[in-house]
Amino acid sequence: MSALIPLVATITLLGHVGRNSTGLPVDRDILDWIVASRSEPWTHIVPVFSMIGSTPVFTPIMIVFAGSIAYFKRSLWPVIMLALTATLSVSATVIIKNVFNRQRPPLETQLQPYEYSGSFPSGHTLNAFALVSVSISMVLRWAVRTWLRWATVILGVAYMFAMAFSRVYMGVHWLSDVQCGAMLGAAIGFIMISVDVWARSHWWSREINRASEERLPRREVKRTSRRRIRQTVHKIDID
Repeated sequence: MSALIPLVATITLLGHVGRNSTGLPVDRDILDWIVASRSEPWTHIVPVFSMIGSTPVFTPIMIVFAGSIAYFKRSLWPVIMLALTATLSVSATVIIKNVFNRQRPPLETQLQPYEYSGSFPSGHTLNAFALVSVSISMVLRWAVRTWLRWATVILGVAYMFAMAFSRVYMGVHWLSDVQCGAMLGAAIGFIMISVDVWARSHWWSREINRASEERLPRREVKRTSRRRIRQTVHKIDID
């Protein structure tokens, strides 16, 4: 149900952009306002931050994150979850970009490095919302300390929205591009979290049943061994 709202919003926006390639009426106004509001420090900081969301940089970060959780929890499930999420988000980005083939804002509004590929949706934003939301759910499930949970949520949400804003600030995306990326990424994230909850509930139930079946004979063996030891000791005492 959490995935349904952003998914419906995404479909609605896809239909609008499909009928009107210029996107939302406010796209141009928002872009012009942001470009006019640029300041010197942020003009140097934002491109570096935006580069973090690129595939060559963001992928190793996610690999290290998933590997760290897998190592400490002795489970490959975090790696599988993030790999499936990345596959869905990247596939959705490539397919939609090729179908719509929307032009990016003109080069005079872009900060370097210039980008020429399809504009709709924002792949940086889509990947950020999908992968970070799943990562947050993993930390909330496994983290013990309250401060770590709060820090993960605050930093994760801040990163997602900052990545979306950075793409418009750089002039490489329209507002509707990042809106679609955010909503579709959130939908994918919620779907994968639901899959995670379902898989773990079924896996844990099987593990509990199997453990129960395995432990029952062991307990019987222990009881029998203890009984024999007591009988032996008692017999020795009598002798």
